[in-house]
Amino acid sequence: MMSPHAWPGKAGDAPLLRLPGGVARLLLALAILLPAAGHADVPVLDAMRMTPGITPQRLWIFIHLLLFVFWLGADLGVVLAVRSAGRPGLSEEQCRRTLALGHAIDLAPRLAASLMLSVGGILSEYVGIEHPWWQMAAIIVLGPLWASLVLLAHAGFRHPFGQAAACWEDRLRRAVIVIVPLSVGWSWLGGRLAPAPYIGAKLLLFGLLMILGLRVRTLWHEVAGWRAAAPSVAGGRAAAVAARLNAVLPLMLFGWAALLAAALLGVMRPGAVPEAMPAVVGLLQGW
Repeated sequence: MMSPHAWPGKAGDAPLLRLPGGVARLLLALAILLPAAGHADVPVLDAMRMTPGITPQRLWIFIHLLLFVFWLGADLGVVLAVRSAGRPGLSEEQCRRTLALGHAIDLAPRLAASLMLSVGGILSEYVGIEHPWWQMAAIIVLGPLWASLVLLAHAGFRHPFGQAAACWEDRLRRAVIVIVPLSVGWSWLGGRLAPAPYIGAKLLLFGLLMILGLRVRTLWHEVAGWRAAAPSVAGGRAAAVAARLNAVLPLMLFGWAALLAAALLGVMRPGAVPEAMPAVVGLLQGW
């Protein structure tokens, strides 16, 4: 049996040097604290969490979380509505009402998506990613402009102004699909994403979600056109509608998974540089 005063190693090693109790306790405390010094972003040492009250950063984080909640939750409701509308045996009226319900629920994720880039861009400043003034101005204007087009298109989809808003919103969405990966590439090559590289991945996932949204919208328009073309759906037309609804479902599920991955990246923050370091951590690291 090994002596309690021997290092685990070769037999016959010299016993440990006995230290005064105060010095031993100090070394033990340092042994416990020093590992934490290398992780300044843990909750105990996070400077933001150590300051109580409402701060601008916390307010933007709260809004960011709300957008994720309404996007994820409402998207799940749309998925369930589409799945219900594609079930065999539903009457034309039942299917129409189910799709109308899905269309109404779809307003929430569309609004959340329209505001997400603006809120995320503002939050990225807090993790060390700086923007030129013109880029930050575009980020701030983008959200309200996009959300306004979404609301106008939803409220007036039967009127010319609503159709015009839907057309402009579609163009804006396509522009975002092109601009987002270009912006990520430019920022990556310039080293601007070094403090928080995970933000680049979140932006690319956002662009992917916009692409999926365009495809889902195309399928929705096809189904809506068929519904308006005839008062009743039967035979091959009913089978075609069911096929389109079944094609929408996997795209929506894949988009839901991509959105969940983006939310997880925001929580885990892989590769991020700590936002702030309390003075005690700097003191310990200097020992």
